[in-house]
Amino acid sequence: TSSDTSFPLFKAALRLILSNDDGPTPLSVQRAAEVLYTLVHARYVISPRGLDTVRSVLRRPDGSVNPVFGRCPRIRCRGMPLIPYGDSDYFDARNSVSTRAKRYCSCCGEKFYMWDSKADESAWGTSFCHLFLMIYGSTVFSDLHMEKSDAVTSTDVQQRIFGFQVHPASQLRYSVGN
Repeated sequence: TSSDTSFPLFKAALRLILSNDDGPTPLSVQRAAEVLYTLVHARYVISPRGLDTVRSVLRRPDGSVNPVFGRCPRIRCRGMPLIPYGDSDYFDARNSVSTRAKRYCSCCGEKFYMWDSKADESAWGTSFCHLFLMIYGSTVFSDLHMEKSDAVTSTDVQQRIFGFQVHPASQLRYSVGN
Protein backbone atom coordinates (compact mmCIF):
# COMPACT_ATOMS: atom_id res chain seq x y z
CA THR A 1 0.00 0.00 0.00
CA SER A 2 1.03 3.64 -0.27
CA SER A 3 1.46 3.97 3.52
CA ASP A 4 4.14 1.24 3.41
CA THR A 5 6.28 3.20 0.95
CA SER A 6 5.81 6.67 2.44
CA PHE A 7 6.00 5.46 6.05
CA PRO A 8 8.30 2.39 6.12
CA LEU A 9 7.73 1.41 9.76
CA PHE A 10 3.97 2.02 9.63
CA LYS A 11 2.87 -1.46 10.70
CA ALA A 12 5.41 -1.76 13.51
CA ALA A 13 4.62 1.77 14.75
CA LEU A 14 0.87 1.08 14.67
CA ARG A 15 1.37 -2.19 16.58
CA LEU A 16 3.37 -0.32 19.22
CA ILE A 17 0.68 2.38 19.61
CA LEU A 18 -2.13 -0.17 19.91
CA SER A 19 -0.31 -2.66 22.15
CA ASN A 20 -0.14 -2.80 25.93
CA ASP A 21 3.28 -4.43 25.81
CA ASP A 22 5.99 -2.64 27.81
CA GLY A 23 8.75 -4.82 26.41
CA PRO A 24 11.85 -3.52 24.63
CA THR A 25 11.20 -1.80 21.32
CA PRO A 26 13.78 -0.60 18.79
CA LEU A 27 14.36 3.16 18.94
CA SER A 28 13.50 3.55 15.25
CA VAL A 29 10.06 2.01 15.84
CA GLN A 30 9.52 4.22 18.91
CA ARG A 31 10.31 7.35 16.87
CA ALA A 32 8.05 6.16 14.03
CA ALA A 33 5.23 5.56 16.54
CA GLU A 34 5.71 9.08 17.93
CA VAL A 35 5.45 10.57 14.44
CA LEU A 36 2.43 8.44 13.54
CA TYR A 37 0.62 9.25 16.79
CA THR A 38 1.31 12.98 16.33
CA LEU A 39 -0.03 12.98 12.78
CA VAL A 40 -3.14 10.96 13.75
CA HIS A 41 -3.74 13.37 16.66
CA ALA A 42 -3.54 16.34 14.28
CA ARG A 43 -6.17 14.77 12.02
CA TYR A 44 -8.39 13.84 14.95
CA VAL A 45 -8.48 17.28 16.61
CA ILE A 46 -9.76 18.95 13.43
CA SER A 47 -12.52 16.36 12.96
CA PRO A 48 -16.01 17.13 14.32
CA ARG A 49 -15.55 14.58 17.11
CA GLY A 50 -12.10 15.91 18.00
CA LEU A 51 -13.28 19.53 18.09
CA ASP A 52 -16.18 18.48 20.32
CA THR A 53 -13.80 16.58 22.62
CA VAL A 54 -11.64 19.68 23.06
CA ARG A 55 -14.78 21.76 23.66
CA SER A 56 -15.89 19.40 26.42
CA VAL A 57 -12.44 19.57 28.02
CA LEU A 58 -12.37 23.38 27.93
CA ARG A 59 -15.94 23.85 29.16
CA ARG A 60 -16.75 22.79 32.72
CA PRO A 61 -20.20 21.37 33.58
CA ASP A 62 -21.02 24.58 35.49
CA GLY A 63 -20.43 26.59 32.29
CA SER A 64 -17.11 28.16 33.26
CA VAL A 65 -13.97 27.87 31.15
CA ASN A 66 -11.38 25.28 32.19
CA PRO A 67 -7.92 26.75 31.37
CA VAL A 68 -6.28 23.39 30.68
CA PHE A 69 -3.70 24.98 28.39
CA GLY A 70 -2.95 27.92 30.68
CA ARG A 71 -3.91 31.57 30.72
CA CYS A 72 -2.59 34.57 28.81
CA PRO A 73 0.09 36.37 30.86
CA ARG A 74 -0.79 39.82 29.47
CA ILE A 75 -2.54 42.16 31.86
CA ARG A 76 -4.90 43.43 29.15
CA CYS A 77 -6.21 39.89 28.55
CA ARG A 78 -7.04 39.37 32.24
CA GLY A 79 -6.22 35.67 32.30
CA MET A 80 -7.82 34.65 29.00
CA PRO A 81 -7.63 30.83 28.55
CA LEU A 82 -5.14 29.77 25.87
CA ILE A 83 -5.69 27.33 23.01
CA PRO A 84 -3.03 25.01 21.48
CA TYR A 85 -1.43 26.29 18.28
CA GLY A 86 1.14 24.96 15.82
CA ASP A 87 3.15 26.95 13.31
CA SER A 88 3.51 23.91 11.08
CA ASP A 89 1.63 20.83 9.93
CA TYR A 90 4.88 18.91 9.40
CA PHE A 91 6.56 16.85 12.10
CA ASP A 92 10.10 17.96 12.94
CA ALA A 93 12.25 15.17 14.36
CA ARG A 94 14.72 17.63 15.95
CA ASN A 95 12.17 18.40 18.72
CA SER A 96 13.73 21.77 19.43
CA VAL A 97 11.96 24.42 21.48
CA SER A 98 10.97 26.30 18.32
CA THR A 99 9.08 23.28 16.93
CA ARG A 100 7.06 22.56 20.06
CA ALA A 101 3.37 23.38 20.25
CA LYS A 102 2.57 26.91 21.29
CA ARG A 103 -0.47 28.46 22.94
CA TYR A 104 -2.67 31.09 21.31
CA CYS A 105 -4.61 33.85 23.06
CA SER A 106 -7.83 34.70 21.26
CA CYS A 107 -7.96 38.05 23.05
CA CYS A 108 -4.65 39.62 21.98
CA GLY A 109 -3.94 37.30 19.05
CA GLU A 110 -0.44 36.42 20.31
CA LYS A 111 1.17 33.00 20.44
CA PHE A 112 3.27 31.96 23.40
CA TYR A 113 6.07 29.44 23.81
CA MET A 114 5.21 27.45 26.90
CA TRP A 115 8.05 25.85 28.80
CA ASP A 116 5.98 22.78 29.71
CA SER A 117 4.98 21.97 26.12
CA LYS A 118 6.64 18.79 24.90
CA ALA A 119 4.34 18.04 21.95
CA ASP A 120 5.48 18.82 18.43
CA GLU A 121 3.55 21.70 16.87
CA SER A 122 2.25 19.39 14.15
CA ALA A 123 0.14 17.59 16.82
CA TRP A 124 -2.23 20.60 16.74
CA GLY A 125 -1.37 22.02 13.33
CA THR A 126 -1.99 25.44 11.87
CA SER A 127 -5.76 25.10 11.45
CA PHE A 128 -6.96 23.79 14.80
CA CYS A 129 -7.18 26.89 16.97
CA HIS A 130 -8.86 29.12 14.36
CA LEU A 131 -11.24 26.35 13.30
CA PHE A 132 -12.06 25.72 16.95
CA LEU A 133 -12.72 29.43 17.57
CA MET A 134 -15.01 29.68 14.54
CA ILE A 135 -17.03 26.61 15.51
CA TYR A 136 -17.03 26.61 19.31
CA GLY A 137 -15.64 30.01 20.32
CA SER A 138 -19.00 31.49 21.25
CA THR A 139 -19.93 28.31 23.15
CA VAL A 140 -16.72 27.87 25.12
CA PHE A 141 -16.18 31.57 25.76
CA SER A 142 -19.87 32.50 26.13
CA ASP A 143 -19.25 34.30 29.42
CA LEU A 144 -16.52 36.40 27.81
CA HIS A 145 -16.95 39.53 25.76
CA MET A 146 -16.72 38.95 21.99
CA GLU A 147 -15.55 41.68 19.65
CA LYS A 148 -14.42 42.07 16.06
CA SER A 149 -10.66 41.89 15.62
CA ASP A 150 -10.08 45.39 14.28
CA ALA A 151 -7.50 46.06 16.98
CA VAL A 152 -5.27 43.07 16.35
CA THR A 153 -1.95 43.63 18.11
CA SER A 154 -0.15 40.63 16.62
CA THR A 155 1.24 40.22 13.16
CA ASP A 156 3.10 36.95 13.77
CA VAL A 157 0.01 34.70 13.71
CA GLN A 158 -1.59 34.26 10.32
CA GLN A 159 -5.14 33.10 10.87
CA ARG A 160 -5.53 30.24 8.41
CA ILE A 161 -7.76 27.20 8.14
CA PHE A 162 -6.55 24.44 5.83
CA GLY A 163 -4.15 26.92 4.23
CA PHE A 164 -6.78 29.53 3.47
CA GLN A 165 -6.55 32.88 5.21
CA VAL A 166 -9.50 33.67 7.47
CA HIS A 167 -11.36 36.71 6.15
CA PRO A 168 -10.95 39.76 8.44
CA ALA A 169 -14.74 40.14 8.74
CA SER A 170 -15.02 36.71 10.35
CA GLN A 171 -12.11 37.04 12.77
CA LEU A 172 -13.34 37.35 16.32
CA ARG A 173 -11.52 38.15 19.54
CA TYR A 174 -12.69 37.21 22.99
CA SER A 175 -11.87 39.24 26.06
CA VAL A 176 -12.61 39.05 29.74
CA GLY A 177 -15.05 41.74 30.88
CA ASN A 178 -15.78 44.92 28.92
